[in-house]
Amino acid sequence: MRFTLRGFIRNASFLVACLTAGDAYPQEADRLHFAFVTHGGPGNPFWNVVITGMEDAGQRYGVDVQWLSSPTFSIEDMADFLDDAIASGIDGLGVTCPDPDAIRENIERARASGIPVIVLNTADPHAGTPDALPTLFYVGASEFLGGQANARAVLAAAGDIDLRRAVCPIQEIGHSGLEARLAGFRSVLEPAGVIVDGLTISNDVGEST
Repeated sequence: MRFTLRGFIRNASFLVACLTAGDAYPQEADRLHFAFVTHGGPGNPFWNVVITGMEDAGQRYGVDVQWLSSPTFSIEDMADFLDDAIASGIDGLGVTCPDPDAIRENIERARASGIPVIVLNTADPHAGTPDALPTLFYVGASEFLGGQANARAVLAAAGDIDLRRAVCPIQEIGHSGLEARLAGFRSVLEPAGVIVDGLTISNDVGEST
């Protein structure tokens, strides 16, 4: 999948705009406060782009925005950050769902408190089923379809080469989106006779090269 800086900034701006719907450009006295709780943060260049989009959108719409996450990948810390966000009395929440069961209680409590929740980047794998988290909607790509697109690109690049084995890296263990990407990758290559391995690597580029 191809992602651009402009695309991520637009997505973050869209999320803030959705959360401010009905209260666009609030006055200082009733300034809204939104929090983003994700499984990755400033320690990863990928997320720095999204954080920039969030901050730009906060300035544009005149709302307070806050990013809550560990510097590097951590699903476990998300529940604690969600507790902090809910306790602070936020007006809206953006979250990622690499492991929905790990944050289910927090999200259900947020919705019971009247806090709207939007999912970004990593979709709830239970979406559309009775086990789905009580969120409004998802903003992001399908990792399964992305894996399929990558697999087709591999086959096209191989041309007449007898491709027998391929690898799909997983840089964050327990991330449902990356598992979906691997599943999509396999769904195209394995019927073509290619063995696919999921390779666990570090999220640190220096360690994974």
